[in-house]
Amino acid sequence: MRMQLLIVNHYATTPDFPGGTRHYDLAKDLVLHGHDVTIIASGFNYATHKETQNYNNDKYLTREYEGIRWIWVKTPPYFTNGVARLRNMIVFSQRIRKIIKHYDVPFDIILGSTVHPFASWAASKIAQRHKCPFVFEIRDLWPQTMIDNHLWKPGSLQARLFFFLEKLTVKRADAFIILSPLTKTYLEDRYKIPSDKIALIPNGTAVTEMKKNLSADNIVRFMYLGGIDKVHKLDDVIAALSIIKGEKNIAFEFVGDGKERKMLIKACDSYGVHYVTWTPSVPKKMVPEILSRADVLVLSTSTVMYGSENKLAEYLMAGKPILTYTPAIHNNPAIDHNCGLTASYGNINDLAETIRAFAAMSAEQRAILGKNSRSYAEKNLSIQILAEKFENTLLNIRKI
Repeated sequence: MRMQLLIVNHYATTPDFPGGTRHYDLAKDLVLHGHDVTIIASGFNYATHKETQNYNNDKYLTREYEGIRWIWVKTPPYFTNGVARLRNMIVFSQRIRKIIKHYDVPFDIILGSTVHPFASWAASKIAQRHKCPFVFEIRDLWPQTMIDNHLWKPGSLQARLFFFLEKLTVKRADAFIILSPLTKTYLEDRYKIPSDKIALIPNGTAVTEMKKNLSADNIVRFMYLGGIDKVHKLDDVIAALSIIKGEKNIAFEFVGDGKERKMLIKACDSYGVHYVTWTPSVPKKMVPEILSRADVLVLSTSTVMYGSENKLAEYLMAGKPILTYTPAIHNNPAIDHNCGLTASYGNINDLAETIRAFAAMSAEQRAILGKNSRSYAEKNLSIQILAEKFENTLLNIRKI
C-alpha cells in the first residue's frame, strides 16, 4: 500500500551537513519500499549556526535526495538560546503552514517531530487541514527537559506556554512515536494515552564497514563527538581530565561545535590539560571515518531522560567501547550489554578513574567491548530494522 507521508522536522538534515539524519535515513528506506516522502526543514543548520541553502529571493526551495522530496525553509539566523532562536522557531512554524499550501500532494499521514513544540503543533494544524492522521514524534520533551536540567522553573511563563502547546499537540495526535522508553510513562501518566498508541523507535544508524584504528603507538585515544553545550556536561569531563593530566598514555579529542566550546578550551588552559584537541563539526557522512580514529568513545549528558542520543547509535556501530557518564541509566548499553564502563554521574573522581581504567586495559580487552557494541547496534539500531518498524507503524496508523 503506497503512502504519501509528510515529515515536519525543523532540524532535519542530510548527510552533507552536521546534525542528525534520522528522518533522511528512515525516509530513504521508505522510498525504496515505494512510498512517497516529503520532508520540510530549516536550511539554517543548528550545529554550525550557518545557512546551508541559497534561496535567492524566495523563502523556500525544493530539492530531491535519494527520491525524497525535501523542502528547505528560510529562517532568521540565531547564535544563542535567546530571543533570536525563539524567533527562528516561530518563523519556521508559521512559514511551513503557508508553504505546504503550494504543494498539491494528497498526504495520507503527517508526522510532526520535536525538538521544540512549535513545529509539531504546526504539523498538527496541517494534518487538520488535510483531514489525515497526525503522528506526534517526541524526540525531546519541552519544557520537561528544561525543568529537569534546572534551566526553567515549572511555573515560569515559558514552561506554562510550552506545556500548553504540548497539551494541544497531544490532543490532536492519532498516535505517538517516541525515542526514549521513559516518554511512554510520561504520556500514560500525564495524558492517559493508551500504550497501544505509542511506538518506541529510537535513533539508529546505517550498518557501515568497520574501520580499524591504525595507530601504532601506545596512546589510548578518547573521543567525544556531538554538541559542545551545557546539556552534555563536558565541563565535568574537562575537570576529570585535569585530575589525570599526568598520565602519558591518554589523548582526548572533542569533535563538534557549540556555545560552551570557547569556555571549555579556556578551562583546559587553566587546568594545564594539554593533551586535548578540538575538531569542528563534520558532515554526517564523515562521522564513521572520524570515529574510527578513537579507541574509546565518550557519551556524556546531563538530565536528558526523554531523548535518544544520535551519537550513541553511531558510537556502537563504530565497534568501539563506550564510556557513559549520564543519569539516564534506563537506556545504557554499557551496563546492559557489556559495551563499556559507566562512571557515577556527578562524581568527577570516579569519571577520572573510569578513564584510567580504560587506559589500563589491553587492546584485546577493549576490542571485546567494541565487538559487543557492534553486535548490539547491528541487532537493535540498524536503520533497516528501525525503518521496517517505522513503516509498519505508519501503515497501521493510516488504517485508523
